[in-house]
Amino acid sequence: MSPLSENSSRSPALARRLTERGLLDQAWAEIFSSIPRHLFLPTFYRRAGDSWKLVSSGTAGAEHWLRLAYSDVTWVQRLSGPGATPGEPASSCIQPSLAARMLTALAAEPGDRVLEVGAGTGWLTALLSCRCGAGNVTAVELDPELVGQARAILGQLGHKPSLICADGFDGYTSHAPYDRVLSTASVTRIPGAWISQTRPGGRVVAPLRGAITVIDIQDQHHATGRFLPDTAQLLALRSVHHHTPDDLGAGLPPTSASRAPVTAMRDDRFRFALALRHPSLKIDDHSHLGELAITDEHGSFVQISSLGKVRTSGKRDIWGAITRACERWELAGCPGPADFQIELNMDEQWVSLAGSTTLQRWRI
Repeated sequence: MSPLSENSSRSPALARRLTERGLLDQAWAEIFSSIPRHLFLPTFYRRAGDSWKLVSSGTAGAEHWLRLAYSDVTWVQRLSGPGATPGEPASSCIQPSLAARMLTALAAEPGDRVLEVGAGTGWLTALLSCRCGAGNVTAVELDPELVGQARAILGQLGHKPSLICADGFDGYTSHAPYDRVLSTASVTRIPGAWISQTRPGGRVVAPLRGAITVIDIQDQHHATGRFLPDTAQLLALRSVHHHTPDDLGAGLPPTSASRAPVTAMRDDRFRFALALRHPSLKIDDHSHLGELAITDEHGSFVQISSLGKVRTSGKRDIWGAITRACERWELAGCPGPADFQIELNMDEQWVSLAGSTTLQRWRI
């Protein structure tokens, strides 16, 4: 059986499941049905404890590999690579339900000019090519090896979008302006290039600090946006640009801990609010151990055991920052991503929350 014929029922079944969940309209369902996701995942990695296990038709068996390829999971497609920590995930194929949510929010129409940031495997590039026309799609990817692989698979399917090896942080000026910009790589701040390269009335959809933001462009210098309700953890944008870490404050960590932030750290809504305030914090959820580890780039850390005990180390007061963020979050009524909005211009970006009697607003 050829790789294309293996798709005869699996992509339509995937599209049907997403449609039944209310995530796809008829037009997008037909596109999802037509694109064989497994072609873009000849090999991928799944988490096995503290390590990564390679999955392919050879290692897992053809039937199991295919079943996994069409499951509603984001699969890591590459470890290491340009701009990534050795041995850590560098590229992935996005979870189908999340792809459906982002594409629906993007609201791209046939003929729209689209910039995709972080092409990765090329699966989303194929979906956009079907929707808008391959000649209207520009996809940028930092890893030249991934660019070559994606271009070959897209060509096999008859799609020839502009697939460029470039730093997505800078957008791609040569093909601007765009009607839509879509990034599946997470950022801590929306790059100004994405705003300036999108026409007035256009839209940018991207993961920002743990949730998907939908930004409507007023002009080349101003935009406003909102967040989709659910949190979303995607790989960070690999870029040559470096971001200034936030200031957590100096001083010794507290010796005792409030139970409230311990509990809140298990809540995705609070984790998103914390990421908005303190993007330099990295949270590792060791679910197989029931532990949480929160670290910063200077080596300070907080460890929360499965029993709720807190252990701190380092010169930066991470736990104090978490505690203060938790107090603000609870006073605001424990808001989720949909309760926040974002304002942007070329120099500043602000997030605001109208969750209580006082409007909270801060620069990101």
